[in-house]
Amino acid sequence: MLTEVLPYYFLFHYVILLIEWPIQKPKEMP
Repeated sequence: MLTEVLPYYFLFHYVILLIEWPIQKPKEMP
C-alpha cells in the first residue's frame, strides 16, 4: 500500500511547495 500512496504523497508535497514557498518567502524571489 505504501508503494501506491508514496507517488501521490510526493506529488501533493511538490504542489504544496510550489504554491506556498513563493508566498512565504516573496523577498527571496528575484
